[in-house]
Amino acid sequence: MDEPQLYVISGAAQGTSFSIRYYAQGKAVSKEEVDSIFRSLDASLSLYKEGSLINRFNAEGRVLMDQHMHWVVDASLQTARLSDGYFDITVRTLGLVWKQNPKPRQRKIKQALKLTGEGLLRISGDSLIATSTGVQIDCNGIAQGYSVDVVHDFLLGKGLTNFLVELGGEIRVRGIGAGDRGWRIGIEPSDNVIGLVDRAV
Repeated sequence: MDEPQLYVISGAAQGTSFSIRYYAQGKAVSKEEVDSIFRSLDASLSLYKEGSLINRFNAEGRVLMDQHMHWVVDASLQTARLSDGYFDITVRTLGLVWKQNPKPRQRKIKQALKLTGEGLLRISGDSLIATSTGVQIDCNGIAQGYSVDVVHDFLLGKGLTNFLVELGGEIRVRGIGAGDRGWRIGIEPSDNVIGLVDRAV
């Protein structure tokens, strides 16, 4: 049997770049398939895509979630509770205050803080509901990692067992790469390199 060949798919998604590398006997995945996955993720979770589910929630305070948004919001709320609120997707309004003015007045900060906290979100079936007017969410702290997991599972479903998925610096690998020491991942800005096997970083 011939040695597996390295195949590379790269492009842009979620305001950044992605790269997929996999070893196989023949081409197993098309860029069109990967782009389709990222389009569905962007339609759900991208703050940069007009009309996305997350932008609709931020504008209206209520939205019917798809499976991507449901998973991410559920995981975010669990993480908020486990971290005593240090991980909080409702910080978008607070972040916008700093974006508008790097030295905001205390009054603005206090107003924004009233719109933060996982207790201001309620899930009813597949609906996400804000319990106060003006609550907005930003899932960027978890969405890219989730997206990498979605692509990872898609590649597994294609029968691939040796691959790397990278999106904006979020990386997950399966298999050992080209040798027996795992996929070699450089850590910038240092010169350190780590070997990953069936892990994420």
